[in-house]
Amino acid sequence: MLPKKYRVKFPYPLERSLFIVNSPFFKATIYKNQLNHPRFAVFVPAKTLKLAVKRNYAKRLILNLIFNNFLKKTFGFDVFIVIVKPITLNDKNSLIVALNRIFA
Repeated sequence: MLPKKYRVKFPYPLERSLFIVNSPFFKATIYKNQLNHPRFAVFVPAKTLKLAVKRNYAKRLILNLIFNNFLKKTFGFDVFIVIVKPITLNDKNSLIVALNRIFA
């Protein structure tokens, strides 16, 4: 799990997003923040994954990939990720490639 300082707090004051990234697995919206570290939020709609166990697994997988691979590469952004396709363990390499598009 991400440390608390890297999580977005709600309610979030929405302004214009810097950009939106679409991938086969998720839609990511990026906002600028005034901090010197990134913050992340992952949303998994119940329409996408019916079981809470699978929704929690998808969140954990995305957040662990971000924490282990991309946390030091970004700063000053709030990233909202909405899962649009069910994620399995076999999709891990494809997810890393898709996340690279955001943080490259």
